[in-house]
Amino acid sequence: MRQRAPMEMTRVSGDSSAASNPSPLLHREEKPEEGEATPDQGGTTIWISFTASVCYALCYFWRYPIFMLPPEILKAKTLHVLGRDLSLQECISMAFVLGFGAAKLPAMRLQTSNFFFRYRLGILLMMLFLSMALAALAGLLPIPILQVLCIFGSSFVSSFLYGGIVTYLEGRRSTEILLASISASLVFAGTVSRACAAELLHWGVPPRLMPLLLGSVSFLLAAFLLVETARVPPPSRADVAARSARTAMPPSKQWEFVRENLLGVVATIGIWACMAGLRSFRDFYTQQIFAAALKDDSPSSKVYVLADVPGAILSFISLVMMSWVSNNQRALFLMLLTNVSGLFLMAACTYLFRHHELPGMAWILIYSAAFYAAYSVLNAPLNERIFAVTRAEGTCSFLIYASDFFGYVVTIGLLMYQSFGPLSGTDNEIILDLFVWMLYLLTGLMAILAIASIFYFSRSRYNRRPSAV
Repeated sequence: MRQRAPMEMTRVSGDSSAASNPSPLLHREEKPEEGEATPDQGGTTIWISFTASVCYALCYFWRYPIFMLPPEILKAKTLHVLGRDLSLQECISMAFVLGFGAAKLPAMRLQTSNFFFRYRLGILLMMLFLSMALAALAGLLPIPILQVLCIFGSSFVSSFLYGGIVTYLEGRRSTEILLASISASLVFAGTVSRACAAELLHWGVPPRLMPLLLGSVSFLLAAFLLVETARVPPPSRADVAARSARTAMPPSKQWEFVRENLLGVVATIGIWACMAGLRSFRDFYTQQIFAAALKDDSPSSKVYVLADVPGAILSFISLVMMSWVSNNQRALFLMLLTNVSGLFLMAACTYLFRHHELPGMAWILIYSAAFYAAYSVLNAPLNERIFAVTRAEGTCSFLIYASDFFGYVVTIGLLMYQSFGPLSGTDNEIILDLFVWMLYLLTGLMAILAIASIFYFSRSRYNRRPSAV
């Protein structure tokens, strides 16, 4: 193997190599010589996809156990707000969403800084521990309001983890495969984590100790896998030539990027916020929507398990196929076209369902497949390709957090509407009708934004930039 030139950054395990560099690059390497092998192939892709996806999925094993506590704990009256008595379960649900939403802008500031890339592994390990410890403490404390505050703190810290882990994955020709692995693991992480919590309670573990026990074991495994993720070699020279160098990105550079690509950035963030709104509404009212669609007030648990399986499979396939497209501009267009196709399929199957041409269960499954195919290509995969097309040096994590922030604004608004609005206790058919009209309206708006993005990024100034190796 040839000796590295002195000007190249030395690869080491972890992130300590950047400590002496006041403006460290994540992955600064030069274009490979013709015929030179690159390390980011085969085994590296498989290993980092396993370590990163399982590491992040394990975070769910301390986020969700508290929702599995016995009813006598979860139904305890905790707050009286706007004339309503809120139970502990309602309060921790709000704290969960508010914590994640409130952290997005601070996370964007931290995880695009030189400081973060200098001490990345240590910071993420500390956040893993704090997130787990606060969630476990929420289970142990006997005072409901303190439990709610702990869940808010745990969610706030947890909100930093996804973008931080993505900084190890971005800038690679295999980035879509890596992100597909995380997306697929998360579809099942929530269900499996709840099942594990229920099983521990069935074994006789005291309810207040259950979150601590499950969280501690999960944290140790997640920490080990995070260290292994950090040990994987950074993107190769061929990756950098194909996707652009990834560096710390101060606010001035972020604003410069946004100004230079304003319409494209606003349009893609708008699409994500609308998709987050649709997903949140269905999540908050899943029971009512499924009950109305199936004409059954108590749908089988199998319905909830099977509902998103087609979406998980199709989203994984979509992202893997995107990784095969080396031309970044073409890949960006395909992602946006996939989004538009998914949107129209959602609207079409819903139209057929509402006109009694499609059974309720078929609608649930087709809608899931179409939604997640459209949803999976947005945010991290799309922003990764936007950086590659524009040849910007920086980290796409700032766009991920900006998109998530606006997505959580919509989600929090819907959560407040669910808790205090007129839909509380409303007939299932009325909720289904509202969901259908929201779907039609947002589908049209998102399709317009996606088509605008396609035209925007097809401009000649992007065509002149190299987009493939």
